[in-house]
Amino acid sequence: MKTAWRIAFLAAALTLAGCATVQIKETPQSAAPIGVARIAAGQAVAILTFAATESDLEAEAFGCIRDAVAAVHPGVGVMSADDFRRAVFPYRIPDDETERAKYLDLLMGQPVLRERMASLKIRYLILLQGNTEMKKKGGGFGGAGPGGGFYIFLYTWDRNTELVVSILDVTESRPVTQLHAEASGTPWLFSVQIIFTIGAPAFTEAQACRGIGQAIAKFLSGESFERIQNGEENREK
Repeated sequence: MKTAWRIAFLAAALTLAGCATVQIKETPQSAAPIGVARIAAGQAVAILTFAATESDLEAEAFGCIRDAVAAVHPGVGVMSADDFRRAVFPYRIPDDETERAKYLDLLMGQPVLRERMASLKIRYLILLQGNTEMKKKGGGFGGAGPGGGFYIFLYTWDRNTELVVSILDVTESRPVTQLHAEASGTPWLFSVQIIFTIGAPAFTEAQACRGIGQAIAKFLSGESFERIQNGEENREK
């Protein structure tokens, strides 16, 4: 009887399992007509990061972008930030906005650096930033009686992952667009005496990662969009 109750409780809990939803937004940075962004086979994009060291999320996002671009544009190369620094410019992009502008002006304005990018057939620079934030809610309570003590707790988290890319057109030396992927979810954990514990994760990093990769592949196809609505392909349990 006790086992049947646990199975029934678990089945009900799974219907409330933590899930993640993702939204993609685009903010054009120029008045380029639709289709101007289409990339050609043989060209490449370079993914650049801002922080002193690449975070796990940014490393994961690079993999998602590389895979999404390869699936839609198999002839297009995707260069990592480390490879770009070795081949073109050995400095990391500053976090400070003013210093970042100086960096990009130098990168795009120096003929020798432009020649290096041209030799590698780099069409776009993709500046990538990302982070995940979590806020925990909930708690537990316990008590004691003739049969002993007990403790029950339930915790939930508001989990939010953001990935933002700014895309610069190397051939025209100008910013083109900014893409923003935001995934949110509510993972949870319920336990009785540590003996009976269930929970559900919310894979916000994976959803934001997949969303930004698909958005970049779409951009490189020359397609324009304002927003990708939530759907079954953007929901993961």
